[in-house]
Amino acid sequence: MLYDYAGREIKTPTGQSRVLGERLTSWEVTDRESADESRALSPSKLDLMFTEANGGDPERQARLAMEIEEKDWDVAQSLQTRRAAVKGLGWECQASIEDNDQAKAIAEEAEAMLRNINPRTAPNGEAEDVDFEGALEHMLSAILPGYSCQEVIWAPGGSNIHAFSPTLTNAITFHQSKSPLIRTSDHTDGLPLAPNKFVFHRHRARSGDATRGGLIRPLGWMYLFTNLGVKDLVRFIEKFGMPFVSARLDENAWEKDRSQIAYLIKNFGSDGGAVFSKSVELEFIDAVQRGGDIYFKLIEYMGTAKTKVIQGQTATSGDAGGFSKGQAQENVRQDILESDCEAIQRSVRDDILRPWVMFKHGPDAPVPVFHLKCEPPEDLKDKAELVKTLNDAGFKAKRDWVSQVFDIPLEDAAPTSEKALALAGEKKKPLTEAEKATEQLVQNSAKTILSDEPLYEEWLRPVQDAIDKALADLPDEPTEGDKAALNERVEALLKAVPGLFEDMEPARLEEFLAQAMYAGDVNGRLERLEVLK
Repeated sequence: MLYDYAGREIKTPTGQSRVLGERLTSWEVTDRESADESRALSPSKLDLMFTEANGGDPERQARLAMEIEEKDWDVAQSLQTRRAAVKGLGWECQASIEDNDQAKAIAEEAEAMLRNINPRTAPNGEAEDVDFEGALEHMLSAILPGYSCQEVIWAPGGSNIHAFSPTLTNAITFHQSKSPLIRTSDHTDGLPLAPNKFVFHRHRARSGDATRGGLIRPLGWMYLFTNLGVKDLVRFIEKFGMPFVSARLDENAWEKDRSQIAYLIKNFGSDGGAVFSKSVELEFIDAVQRGGDIYFKLIEYMGTAKTKVIQGQTATSGDAGGFSKGQAQENVRQDILESDCEAIQRSVRDDILRPWVMFKHGPDAPVPVFHLKCEPPEDLKDKAELVKTLNDAGFKAKRDWVSQVFDIPLEDAAPTSEKALALAGEKKKPLTEAEKATEQLVQNSAKTILSDEPLYEEWLRPVQDAIDKALADLPDEPTEGDKAALNERVEALLKAVPGLFEDMEPARLEEFLAQAMYAGDVNGRLERLEVLK
């Protein structure tokens, strides 16, 4: 069944219930236009279109908007750029209430529902039916006329959406109504849009009236002036840019050879040509701008103006004079992108997600928030400078956060001592013979004390055991009391060190020290020999 915003069942005029899957709009042969509103466009004709739209009948204005996009290359290019910026964004459904399990579950279900819409599953589907991505693209068509409309093809009970059926913009009227009406062949004055059955998207309304909300107003005049300028330019090229063949005949040849000579002139191709009698005089009066620059300037100016109206700036590298101006243009582009996304997000939530939640979970269930990911990318260079500045000030950034923000896997940094040794090793000069001999003696002495178990047990083990005893039971995160107790243990250890050495036999240690002294003596002698050399 079909329900309104309050959950009440919607009845037809005869009292019968409406089925959600019922298709209310369908394409008709009369929807295919045979005449163009842009044909023979003049200032008075354009002004009349806008006047009719102001009165609630924007049909001709909407047709002109569609035709301008088809015929004006500047408008088509700028619109494609603006729409592509939105179409290339990712999107998601977010829970409207944080830390609410029901809101999170509904948001996940809604996102899956939108992504799985398949027009081929729609009963009595039409070729123009689209999925959710197509519905977003159709909403972007509202930039020129100011609004767009499409029907939602619901599954039975409203548990799912089969497809979306876009409606022609010129089928919408506001005749004697502030709300949109849909015009059909049987109801030329328009019928109200069935609640929860249509997605009516408004691009922007400056005056509050949807008929004035699009960019068709300024672009309509620009299209008119550009079209006149192009026509004049083509005529100028035909008149002054192509060679003109002229034949002058006397009275005898005029009657006899005129047709044949005219035929010969036509065979020159697209060049101009004419046949005159000698009694006819022609004079070409040249324009002041003989080169036609005035027409090119007009077309160029209008092209730039159209780009600014649609995209907010010219968006060319040559127009960006330095970082500040280029950044200003980027800010304008971002502002327009966020504005387009905000309008689409509002329409999706109000006309698609809200009725779906009501049908599926009841009128009191939280409605998800539809979000287009239009946020500008983070400036990692500035963030890296911030991390460095904080590090220099003594504040360390967490490793996990740095790895996540910069998307770089980080390894543990080598200890300072290892870095110092590595740096020293890189800058170390080749050893002299004296240094090699000394290093060998020191290594042999170290091996002696480490391999001599009695010497190790007598001199090193007691000191090591005393240190282990002093640091025993120390917690990983000591409190102030633990630190005070540790200080007392260390002081007691230092006082006990002399007593440890009183019971030790010094003979072996004396031998080791003698070897070290011998090594130093040899090192000095060898260095002296190097100097003498």
